Amino acid sequence: MAIPVIYPAAQFTAYVSDSLMAKNEKQRASKTLRYPRNLHFQCLRCTLCCGNTESRVRRVLMLKTEAERMSTFLSKPISEFADAVQGCDPYVYVVKMRTDTGKCIFLMEKDCLIYPLRPLVCRFYPFEMKTTENGSCEFSPTKECSGVGRGKLLGKEFFESLFQLAKREFSSK
Repeated sequence: MAIPVIYPAAQFTAYVSDSLMAKNEKQRASKTLRYPRNLHFQCLRCTLCCGNTESRVRRVLMLKTEAERMSTFLSKPISEFADAVQGCDPYVYVVKMRTDTGKCIFLMEKDCLIYPLRPLVCRFYPFEMKTTENGSCEFSPTKECSGVGRGKLLGKEFFESLFQLAKREFSSK
């Protein structure tokens, strides 16, 4: 016979309160989160998103916390892999690009050397999240990525997870 877990009143109240807040937060997010329906995506590993193109100069922006995590992981000062940038709040750094290829310095052939720590803007690609006039967040795909329209169908859960990731990153800045 299983022994029931008995929570002290304060702990139980906090647990219920946190559970209800999480549920309410999720409901609010689904009401204020707009995303493309019936959209398929598969990364083709073309590395278009990792560097400049003829029609676009790429800026891989980073939050302060992202740059600090990367610095710790690489055991290098931020100045070795990023430059300070202004006017892109909340982003404060931009990843350096190779002068010969115009690609991100962390790209080796078709592999990202910092993949587990890649910046939020890389995690979001090929999507962009904007806040609309009514305060909802809206995801939209880029037109330049040839992986859009291929692969698996992306649903509500996918975009909610990106939204939650952004909230965590922005709250830790």
